[in-house]
Amino acid sequence: MSDEEKKVFAEMVNMYGIDLDKLKQAETWRTIDEEFTIKVHRRFKTAAAYYNEASCLMRVHDIKVPTLVLHSKDDPIIPIDCVPKQECYHNPNIITAITRRGAHVCFFMGTDGKRRWYTHASAEFLENALDVLNETDHNTSG
Repeated sequence: MSDEEKKVFAEMVNMYGIDLDKLKQAETWRTIDEEFTIKVHRRFKTAAAYYNEASCLMRVHDIKVPTLVLHSKDDPIIPIDCVPKQECYHNPNIITAITRRGAHVCFFMGTDGKRRWYTHASAEFLENALDVLNETDHNTSG
């Protein structure tokens, strides 16, 4: 963490009554969410309420615009089993891309810590989709 991030975190610990010892000893995401997330986001009374609200499961069927769902099998924060794959597959507006590696979508890649991997994967997908579209247009017009 940068000095500024450390300062903000220390302020949050004091402001929300976060037990740093519990956080340091946490062995599950649920423990972290119970000790940190629901204290910071006070509209959630429990970790389960937070998980329910954060889940896309009840919203996937309502997606009406073309959407790329991107997830990595080795995501250490949101296991692949949490992705509503079947619901995504059944919505014609969703393209689901499951990568073998990549960790968590918001993780940084490289040693400089300036790029997130999802931007690379998304750009690569879009470039390939455009190539397919251009090929299709070329083959149908000629």
